[in-house]
Amino acid sequence: MKNLFVGNLGSEVTHEELRRLFEAYGQVVQVHIIVDRDSGLPRGFAFVEMTNDADAKKAIKALNGSILRDRALDVNYARPRPERRAADEREPQLHGLRDLTFFLHGLVARCVLFRNPGRSQAGASPHPT
Repeated sequence: MKNLFVGNLGSEVTHEELRRLFEAYGQVVQVHIIVDRDSGLPRGFAFVEMTNDADAKKAIKALNGSILRDRALDVNYARPRPERRAADEREPQLHGLRDLTFFLHGLVARCVLFRNPGRSQAGASPHPT
């Protein structure tokens, strides 16, 4: 089976519409339109899985650059998803003003400590008394 990437889709494109479009070039196993996990709105791309390489090549040749609902489609073989880093290796995820405040507070505290390594408190005055 071959997985194809379909980009530059309008938000109104349906699974059935994509299936019909690709079935003209061979058997379609699955159509998966990607949606935003927070809003539920389409992100503008999809994956179409076809049964064999010959049909996939025909679909790419015919549909890449073709117009669907006033948009030029980007159709190519899907690339494998890159490996994701473990959760403890990732950058901190900020999910709101409270998280951002604590994150920035931590950065400021580190900067003050770095500039004044002899001081034990983050809020200590930079000028000795």
